[in-house]
Amino acid sequence: MKNICIIGNSFSSVKAAQSLREKLSDSQIHLFPMEQHLPYDRTRLWQLINQDCSFKELSYQEAAFYEELKVQVHTDQKIQKINTHRQYVTTEDKQKFLYDFLLIADTGAVQWPEVKGVQKSGVFHLRTAADASSFLKHLSLSETVCLQSNRLLGFKIAVALRNKGKDVVWLTGSTGLREEYYPNAERENLKRDLEEKGIRLLEGECIAEILGDFDVKAVRLQSGKVLAAQTILFPDAGPQLRIFKETDIVVENGVRLDAIYQTSVAQVYGFDRLSRESVLSEGTDHFSEVLEKQVQVICQHILGKTQPTEPESASSASSALDDSSKVTHLV
Repeated sequence: MKNICIIGNSFSSVKAAQSLREKLSDSQIHLFPMEQHLPYDRTRLWQLINQDCSFKELSYQEAAFYEELKVQVHTDQKIQKINTHRQYVTTEDKQKFLYDFLLIADTGAVQWPEVKGVQKSGVFHLRTAADASSFLKHLSLSETVCLQSNRLLGFKIAVALRNKGKDVVWLTGSTGLREEYYPNAERENLKRDLEEKGIRLLEGECIAEILGDFDVKAVRLQSGKVLAAQTILFPDAGPQLRIFKETDIVVENGVRLDAIYQTSVAQVYGFDRLSRESVLSEGTDHFSEVLEKQVQVICQHILGKTQPTEPESASSASSALDDSSKVTHLV
């Protein structure tokens, strides 16, 4: 019998649990969403702005699904520490869960950008249900929202906020809009469309300081310009990686992953928010396909280690291992 722990609220977490259960009927599978909710689609939280859907509609499966699958979902516990030497994870209440394989889709915590005043009331990331709930409550008291994002998700949020009747200032950050989302040939059309919608786009600008005593009143840009705003949104905020600090998992501008999404520690895998390709594909039509691929690769590798494989499967696993020198990083 194998012990498998999966950390993170993600479609890929659910898919991994389901795929592994189909082949490992006698294994213990523990899923830690790191939130007080069953796994849901966090990439659609922005749709709550205009009530295009309810939060219940974002859930992947109901509790009965996990019970039937015999996967223990711990919505009441968060992983606080990972011990890669003795292969166990520890929860906030000091419970230990041994693992033979550890899969990490997300850490449950957000790394805020290095901006002075980021902890003031009125600053949000829209990466968790709790933050989305607080954001929506705060939004009713706001006239102007300042959004900093260079990804497709930023565009969707900006339009949703404008449709809500808010004044929207969209900052793309110092790197500008990503070419894969917004080809240079289409930039002028995009800017024109945004202007017609009443969205102010400041490409190449980013927030240097958030102003106000306790609540957000304005932002100072790196160019020195000051803009009034009551709400600040950083939807590109990445996962906080502090949980890996006391492990042998290598973190270099993100978690280092090889071609089979294995970290620098054997039998510990990173995917979804820990993978560069999925971060870049968030908000696109092929996001679910990217996650599906990651889960398939990881599960094939795990199953190859835990049960006899047919020659074709063994060949595939060998091919993947031969290519493990490739490294991806979180951006």
